[in-house]
Amino acid sequence: MSNHYHIVLHLNVLEQKSLSMNEVLTRWQSLYGGNQLVTRHLREEPMCDAEL
Repeated sequence: MSNHYHIVLHLNVLEQKSLSMNEVLTRWQSLYGGNQLVTRHLREEPMCDAEL
């Protein structure tokens, strides 16, 4: 079947657990452009529980 691909993904659980929330958000934002909530969180602006 030449009409699709299989992708094998390896997750490094130890590295994943060592990342802080800010590191994860910064990496996500660099890949996908982020959004207003992520930007506000990284700037350490006050946010309500629903926004977090």
